[in-house]
Amino acid sequence: METCMLKVVKGHDLKAHFNSAYEWLKKSRKNHPPSSDIWDFRRCWNEGKESIKKLFLTGSYHLDLQKKICLSTGETIALWSSPDALILRVLTLLIQKWLNSSFSKGCYHLKGHGGLKRAINDVLMYYPKYRFFCKTDVKEYYGSINHYTLLIKLHNYIKDSKVIFYIWQFLNRTVEWGGLYWDVKQGIARGS
Repeated sequence: METCMLKVVKGHDLKAHFNSAYEWLKKSRKNHPPSSDIWDFRRCWNEGKESIKKLFLTGSYHLDLQKKICLSTGETIALWSSPDALILRVLTLLIQKWLNSSFSKGCYHLKGHGGLKRAINDVLMYYPKYRFFCKTDVKEYYGSINHYTLLIKLHNYIKDSKVIFYIWQFLNRTVEWGGLYWDVKQGIARGS
């Protein structure tokens, strides 16, 4: 039986997810410059929150392009607009809640599964003679993920076409920097 996530998560749960996402957004962008869109977004939040929830629930919300910005450290990052960041945070909260029950506790990298410390403790429980471990990482792994392959795998767990549509928008984004635009056709954004 197919379960539509957006139909299941309504009312109080959705309100809690939006409130949590809004608090996260305020905290994460509290040091943004006066020209940032966060300040207008926060000022208009009380009047606009119901319409953004409605757009999200009906599957009508469309992500805007990302803007590449230069930080004071000299590093450049692609940044979603404040409304888009809020929607993506709500989507993340929904997906985490929904998928956490689908994944094994052996997936240590997922939030709430213990991370590296739990992985090492579990190995030591079964193989107590081992005392040295090597943690590795694949360079540019997330940047090389094929969007179609990822969506096919996600479709095994997520049957809601609206959620898949939002994920598709997130993956196939356009980034703007200094009037130049490029479409991202592979990989997922850092911090995703």
